[in-house]
Amino acid sequence: MKLSLLSQPSAPLSVCPFRLVDEQGAELAWANAFLDAQRIRQLSRCSLRAYAYDLLHLARWLDQTQQALAQLDQSLLLDYVRFQLDYQPPPTATTINHRLGVLRCLYRFHYGREIPAGKSYFRRTYWTRSPLGYGRPQHRVASGLRLRQPQRLIVPLSADQVAQVLEKLSHLSRSGHRRSDAA
Repeated sequence: MKLSLLSQPSAPLSVCPFRLVDEQGAELAWANAFLDAQRIRQLSRCSLRAYAYDLLHLARWLDQTQQALAQLDQSLLLDYVRFQLDYQPPPTATTINHRLGVLRCLYRFHYGREIPAGKSYFRRTYWTRSPLGYGRPQHRVASGLRLRQPQRLIVPLSADQVAQVLEKLSHLSRSGHRRSDAA
């Protein structure tokens, strides 16, 4: 089955402007009901679009593997992650984690509970601190599969690098360049 995403900019405010449809134009009720609920929550158009593409990816995988949303468990979730990692080029960990988050929300929306464990069960522990920065660290337990995302390290400029930037800026201002020309 060929699945696609349609954009309907003139859709009423209670209906998501993005619709998942099959090759005959019939809507995927389970996906579009979830998208409509997110529209009612007043998510932005960009967020709705991202959710819609994540659901399209999921729907294509479910169709290809002949699975149903009701059959989903942690073992099938692991298969879904493997499926994504086999793409060339593979999506980033952030993309996969976003898709998994949308999938968990979708499952909770339709079944009112978390995705069951199955053969594989992912549970991780971590420590948190108070948002105010004091007190004892708290031990937390999170369940569900998540890929490790690389941490970004922001390195400040050295004094020499700052001097070079300032020198270039002063050179641009002396030569009469406007700000729009510098870009």
